[in-house]
Amino acid sequence: MIGPVPPSFVATAGFYGKLPGRGDFVGHGLSASFIRPWDDWLQVAMTGARQQLGARWDPAWMQAPIWRFLLPAGMCGPVGMLGLWMPSVDRAGRHFPLTFARPAEGAPEAFASRAAGWLEVAELAGFAALDEALGPAGLAARLDAEPPKAAAAPPAECAAAASGAGVWWTAGAPLVPATVLVLPAMPDGRRFAAMLDAEAGENHNLK
Repeated sequence: MIGPVPPSFVATAGFYGKLPGRGDFVGHGLSASFIRPWDDWLQVAMTGARQQLGARWDPAWMQAPIWRFLLPAGMCGPVGMLGLWMPSVDRAGRHFPLTFARPAEGAPEAFASRAAGWLEVAELAGFAALDEALGPAGLAARLDAEPPKAAAAPPAECAAAASGAGVWWTAGAPLVPATVLVLPAMPDGRRFAAMLDAEAGENHNLK
């Protein structure tokens, strides 16, 4: 169940999810028009992934990679969204990701390139928050930091968002290789399991 969300349906940049030092959901900036379908998807995908992974769920979650995404309008709310999610837990140890996102303005591939620096800022802010060096207010302030002059370029596959596909990419982690996914819909539970632990995708390949 999600916590309070902004009443506005105007998409803005922000974050949503769980932090180790907090017992409930935290959020800033993102509208209900994105948070509600995003949360609904996560609830279903995480439940399916737990069933797929079984006893491997806990280690897979704690070692999961950071996934960046570019979603077209209509896939998860009325506007296209660029962002990333990273595995997190709340104060009680319950698993739920910390998500950073912002509206994708204009041509998706071009926007992903322009906003690559913001993704770097969000990722660094997320690491600080997971280390409990930042609370929600500090995390919100950190998102306004000056982006680095050099940032990792998004994959060329981001162009697929212009045709209605969602694009997901990761630099990898111990259980997942560097991967780019181009999907016609949000990942289902089996696909989400493979995004946490590639071996779990034997019957539902990441590629």
